Amino acid sequence: MYYVAYISHETQYVLAELPDCPGCQTFVDDRRPIAEAAREALEGWLEAHLVAGRIPPRPRVHYGVPSGTMIRVPVRPGLAAALNIRWARHDAGLSQKELGARAGVSQQQIAKLEDPDENPSLETLQKVGRALGLEVSVEFVPSDWMRLPAWAATAGSLATRAAEGSRAHKPAVRRATARRAPGFAASAAKKRRRSRG
Repeated sequence: MYYVAYISHETQYVLAELPDCPGCQTFVDDRRPIAEAAREALEGWLEAHLVAGRIPPRPRVHYGVPSGTMIRVPVRPGLAAALNIRWARHDAGLSQKELGARAGVSQQQIAKLEDPDENPSLETLQKVGRALGLEVSVEFVPSDWMRLPAWAATAGSLATRAAEGSRAHKPAVRRATARRAPGFAASAAKKRRRSRG
C-alpha cells in the first residue's frame, strides 16, 4: 500500500505534501532523503488517526501534480494491515465486538489488529478477512519501486513496474483512453440528433 506525495522546492527546502492526508507534510534541506521523511510523516499521521479512533482516508489515484513531482510513499505492512481491517470493518458497519464474533476471536484481538504497532499473523488476518468476505493478498515488490516515473506512480498498481524505463506503457494508456472517447462522442452525437429533431 502506498500514498502519493507531491514534492516541491521552496527556497532552500524540499517539501513533501501528502494530499490524501490533510495537514500531513514535511520538509528537508536536501532532496535525497525526502522519501524517508515523507514516510515518517505519513506513518505518524496515520498512526495518530488510528490511535484516536478515527478512520484515516484511503489513498486515491492521482493523475497529475499541481507543480513539482510526485513520489509513492509506502506504508509498512503491519500498519497497512491495521488500516485495511479498520476500513473493511467500517465499510461493513461492524463494531469490533461484532467482527470478533464473526471471526471467532475476541473484541480485544480485533482492537489489537487495528493497533498500528501490532504485527498480526497471516492466519489471524485470514480469519478476519473471511469474516469480512475478503481475501488476504501478500506481494513482494522491488526495493526501488518508489522511483517509478510519475505517470506509473499514478496508476496505483505495481503492474506498471514492468514498463519502467520504457515508453511502451504510455501509448497503451493513451490508446485505452482513446477507445473510450468514440463511444462518448457517439453518445453525444445521438443526444444532439434527438434535440434537433
